[in-house]
Amino acid sequence: MAMNALRRGASGGIGKFILLGLLVLAGGGLVLTDAGGFFRNGVGSNDIAKIKGDSLSIQKFDRSLRRALAPLNIGVEQATQMGYTRQILNNEVRTMMMEKAAHDYGIQISRPMIAKEIHTMLIPMVQDGQNVDDVLNQVLASQGISEGDLVDSINRDMSVNILGQTLQAGFATPSDAIANDLAAYMNESRTLKYIYLADSSIKNIPAPTEEQLNELYSATKENYAVPESRAGHVIIISNDDLRETLEISEDDIRAEYERNIDSFTLPETRSVSQSILRSQEQAEDVAKAVKDGKSLKEAVKAATGGTTDFIPAQLMNKDSILEDLREPVFAAKKGDIIGPIETALGFQVLKLEDLKKAKTLTLEEATIDIRNELTDLRMSDLKYDTANTVDDLLASGMSPEEVKSEIPVTIIEIPAIKVSGELADTEASFPKNLESEKPSVLQALYELEEGQSSPVYEMPNGDMAAVFLNKINTKSFRPMEEIKSELEANWIKDQQQSKNAARVEKLIKDNADFTSIAKASGLSTKTAKNIKRDAQPPKPFTPVAISTIFDTAPAEMAVVDLPEGTAVIKVTGYNIGDIKPENLEQVKTTLQETVSNEAMATYFFYLGNKYNARINDRLLQRAYMTLQ
Repeated sequence: MAMNALRRGASGGIGKFILLGLLVLAGGGLVLTDAGGFFRNGVGSNDIAKIKGDSLSIQKFDRSLRRALAPLNIGVEQATQMGYTRQILNNEVRTMMMEKAAHDYGIQISRPMIAKEIHTMLIPMVQDGQNVDDVLNQVLASQGISEGDLVDSINRDMSVNILGQTLQAGFATPSDAIANDLAAYMNESRTLKYIYLADSSIKNIPAPTEEQLNELYSATKENYAVPESRAGHVIIISNDDLRETLEISEDDIRAEYERNIDSFTLPETRSVSQSILRSQEQAEDVAKAVKDGKSLKEAVKAATGGTTDFIPAQLMNKDSILEDLREPVFAAKKGDIIGPIETALGFQVLKLEDLKKAKTLTLEEATIDIRNELTDLRMSDLKYDTANTVDDLLASGMSPEEVKSEIPVTIIEIPAIKVSGELADTEASFPKNLESEKPSVLQALYELEEGQSSPVYEMPNGDMAAVFLNKINTKSFRPMEEIKSELEANWIKDQQQSKNAARVEKLIKDNADFTSIAKASGLSTKTAKNIKRDAQPPKPFTPVAISTIFDTAPAEMAVVDLPEGTAVIKVTGYNIGDIKPENLEQVKTTLQETVSNEAMATYFFYLGNKYNARINDRLLQRAYMTLQ
C-alpha cells in the first residue's frame, strides 16, 4: 500500500494517494474465503490469509490497513462499515498472488532500477529549500516504514506491475471490423412510415351500467386507496431551556476552586526553538553560527541547505520535553543556546526564546472556566434526569401537553403522515426545524400504538426528544359515489382501447401489405425520420417502442402499442451515417477494457486455485466486523 500511496502522492501530495488504491480490483469473490471454517491445518490463529505456504498475519495486515486509511482521515470502524477493510484485504491477497506468480516467472528488478523509480517518484514532491533526501525522510516518517521496507515494497510493486502489464498487453486488441460493427450498431438511425390509430377515434361507446361500474370498482379498488397515515407530536427537551434553569452561585465557584486548587496551578514552561541534525559536526556548526549572531533557522539552512531540520518555537513543560533535554533547558536563561546534545532523535541545538514560572490562577482568573465546567457537569446530570422524568410521565399516561405543564419542554405537532413520508394533507407541511429528524420521527410513529410514546433519545444537535403518537388514520378507500365519473371515463377508455386493438388486428388480417392497411383504415400515413437507439423518438412513439422499431427488418411491418393508441409501422430505410474517428476509438477502448477486466478476473481466479489462496473470515469478523 505504501507504494501505491507514493505514486499518487507524486502528483497530488502525500495526502491524496490512497483512495484509488483501495478501490483497484475491489470486486469480491476472486479469492476463496473461509466462511465455512476450512482455514485450518498449519495456519495459525493470527494469520488472516494464506497463499501457498506464505501467510499474512493479522498484525501485519492491521498496520497496512491503518497506514492506508490514515491520509484519508477514515477510522477502521468507518472503513469496515464502508466495505474498505475487506477490499484492502482482498487487494493484499491479490498482490501476494501476483508477487508469487512474478517470482515463479523469474521476474527480477535490479537495485539501480529500484533506486531510479524511487527518485522519479520523489522529485515532484521536492519543494523550495528541500532535497530528495529530505522528502524521502518525510515519506518514510509519514508512512511509518524504514528505507528497507520502502525498497522491498517498490521491488514488489514493480514486479507485480510488470506481470500485470504483460498480461494485459497479451489480450487481443479488438479488430477494426468488430469495432466498426459495434459503432455502426450504436450509430444507426431509421426512417419509417406509420399509421397511427388512436384509441380516442373509437366513438359511440355506450355508458356503463351500474353492474359494470361495480365490477370495475372492485377490480381497481386499490387505485383508489387512501393509505394509512399517523399524526403525533415531538416533545423536545432543549439544552438552552435547561441551561436557563441552572444557577451557579459564587459560593459554588469558590468551593470548586478551593477543592481543586492544584488544577489551577500552571507549571513552569519554556518556549524553545530547536533543530535536529544528523551529525555532531553539523550541530556544532549550527550552534557556533547562532552564537555568532545568526538566527537558528538561518544557521540550519546554512549547514544543511534547507530548513527541514528546524522546528519553530514550541511551549514545553518538564513533562512534555525529552528527558535528555529537560535539565539543560530548564536550567538555561532566556536567549541561551543549548547544545549540541545527542538524543534519540539525533544531535539537537536549541534556543530558549522565553520562559514562564509556575503560577497559580487567582479565583477571579479561574471563575469563567469554573462556571463553564460546573454548567457542563450539571447540565449533563440535569439533561438525563429530565429525560428520565419525561419518560416516566409519558409512560404513566400523560399527554404531551400535560408533560409540558410539569417540565419545561417544547411540543411540536406532526401532521398526519404516510409511511412513504408524504403528508396526508397536501396543504400541510412538515415542521422545518425537524426536517433532518424526519426519518427518525416517521420510524417511531409507525412503531407505536395510539397514545404511546417512544423512549427519549438524543438528537444530533444535543437536544433530547420523544415521539408521541396521537392518532392512526387506518387505510381506507374512496367511496364509489365520489369517483363515479372517473370510473365511467376509465371504463369508456378501456372499451376504446379494446375495440381499437381488435380493429388493428382485423386490418392486418384482411390486408396483405402496408399500403392496403392504410387504405382500409381511411387514415393518412405519416413519416418519422432519424430515429436513433439512444435518443428520444418523435411523438407519438415512446422510448419503449425503440426496441420494436430496431428489431423490425427493413421493408417489414410491425405493430407498436402506445399509451394512447396503436401504430402500424413499416421500416422504409436505415442509415449508419459517418462514424467519427473519436467515436470509433472510444468503442475500441471500451471493448479493450472490458476484455482486459474479464481476463484479469479469470486470471486471479486461476491464481487463487493454483496457490490455494484462503482468507480467514472468522478472524476478520472478530478483529473488525465487531466494531460495527
